[in-house]
Amino acid sequence: MYYRLNVITINIPPLRERKEDIPLLVSHFMKIYQEKNDKTIDGISEEVLDILTNYSWPGNVRELKNVIERAVVLTQDRVITQRDLPENIAKNKIGDRKLTIPLGMPLREIKKKIIFETLKKTKGDKIVAAYLLGITTRTIYRLLNSLGKEEMKEEKICL
Repeated sequence: MYYRLNVITINIPPLRERKEDIPLLVSHFMKIYQEKNDKTIDGISEEVLDILTNYSWPGNVRELKNVIERAVVLTQDRVITQRDLPENIAKNKIGDRKLTIPLGMPLREIKKKIIFETLKKTKGDKIVAAYLLGITTRTIYRLLNSLGKEEMKEEKICL
């Protein structure tokens, strides 16, 4: 029976490799569960969407579907917030994210990339970024001062 059904194989990458699909899936599942539960929800907070996008989704689309159903059912507001998410997903914050560094990248570039990505996630808050990185804010300022104005404009970071 297996060989009769196994005529064409379709390889679909896991959800963690298709992060751009997450906002569309969230929207789709929210519509389904709003109708099913006769609830009106205006949307989802930017923070929650960021958490969902950066979560690894070991349970793939089915896990996302269950999380959205739970959030729609449990929310008492018109916007889904972080408190409507399961604890294991809600704690998926800035400190839990991963950054991929290509092999052979110079150490100076690695430092710069880590600091820039952390500053992006903290929306430019250098104190929080320094805390997350375990360095002083002075170290961040020194690195930013050593860079040219053009590099900082490219990364959209200001002193």
